[in-house]
Amino acid sequence: PWIISWQHRPFYCSNSNSFECESFENTLIRVGFEDLPGLESLFTDYGMDLSFAGHEHSFERFFPISNRFVYNLSKTPYHNAMAPVYIITGSAGCH
Repeated sequence: PWIISWQHRPFYCSNSNSFECESFENTLIRVGFEDLPGLESLFTDYGMDLSFAGHEHSFERFFPISNRFVYNLSKTPYHNAMAPVYIITGSAGCH
């Protein structure tokens, strides 16, 4: 079975035209702040396979990644991945 999530803001993004890739809000949901826990450790600890996010207006697919470490050293990094794979859907709606 697969464990799949969907969320509005992505944990990771690399858009050069968006200041939000480094925003506090993205970091807040990923790692938390003060007494508010982040979600990334839960995703990794419980074996999340795939996570879809929106908010950014471009498509991105990441190698398996956790805590900013990219698991892409094997020939088949997506097979039995060591971390979740994040996809930004790239939906329309900006400008």
